[in-house]
Amino acid sequence: MKTLKQILLFCCTILVLLACYEVMLTFGEVIPPKYREVDNEIGLRFLSNKNVTRFNEGFFIGSTNSQGNLGPTVNLVNKPPNEKRVALMGDSYVVGQQVFYRQHFAQQTENLLNNSHQENFKLLNFGMNGYQLADMYVRYKNLVERYQPDLTLFFVAPEDLSYTSAGLNPKIDLIDNELIIENQFSKSESKGVKAKIEELRLWSMLSACKSLIAKKQASSILFGKFAADNSVNESNHVKNSETLTLDHPSLDLITMKVVEQLSKSKNVAVVLLKPISTVDLNQIKLSGIPIIDLAPAINLVKKREINPVYWSATKKTGHYNHYVHKEMSVILDEEISKLLQP
Repeated sequence: MKTLKQILLFCCTILVLLACYEVMLTFGEVIPPKYREVDNEIGLRFLSNKNVTRFNEGFFIGSTNSQGNLGPTVNLVNKPPNEKRVALMGDSYVVGQQVFYRQHFAQQTENLLNNSHQENFKLLNFGMNGYQLADMYVRYKNLVERYQPDLTLFFVAPEDLSYTSAGLNPKIDLIDNELIIENQFSKSESKGVKAKIEELRLWSMLSACKSLIAKKQASSILFGKFAADNSVNESNHVKNSETLTLDHPSLDLITMKVVEQLSKSKNVAVVLLKPISTVDLNQIKLSGIPIIDLAPAINLVKKREINPVYWSATKKTGHYNHYVHKEMSVILDEEISKLLQP
């Protein structure tokens, strides 16, 4: 009996300590809280007015706005006559939670535009991780058009031109040569007890540790300079995946129909995050949609002997770093100005 009491006391002590640790992580915001939800109409979206901390590649501290988006809040009912709205559609490259938002190409582009124009420019970030062009189109029709954008930019790479997703987002299908948006999709990332567990900061921390172990990055964090160095040097250019796909078209039937539908609008443009195949490029050109190529921004960074996807703080490669964001803003400022000129 005494042994049983000791075991119960030990278990209760551990539970109390874990609860105290969870409270500390929650109020200290050491571990990022859940900041996404599944909307019944548009699928995955950010929670409104939520503080967000990300430190996967670079470092991001910021928040979502009251409308559940990134960037400025705008009036959906009465649009000021001198306000120019530019909607940004894309995946995690557009979300850009690797840099502080003041360094994000959206904020830098907005600053440049407002410094050189009399109108008040608002760049609205509707990016969502994992989105492909077809997903962007669905979000554009279901949500973005309500914001009355003067221009909508669709940021794409080769992998975004072939539709494979659905899951927690509305599905799009091609029936009798017509695009049909179906809102029958999973309305929750997780359900029941599992959903509650995944909201815990301790669970997030354990999941992050598991991910680091899977990526073989735990040893460098635990042992620092004594661990085997598998990092990429900042001045070394990683082999670009786009060179492997330039001769292989990616556009499928659904995405080609999306391009056709977008071409009917006068206020859209496609932005190339990475080079796409010649066949795909010609298809988009034939549709008449303006194309903005960001290759000069990336090449300019490379000419300085800087790896455009290397993060020195974490010694990781991934998304475009702050050097590229700055050069992207210069190109976007010029191209947006051209597209919106009277």
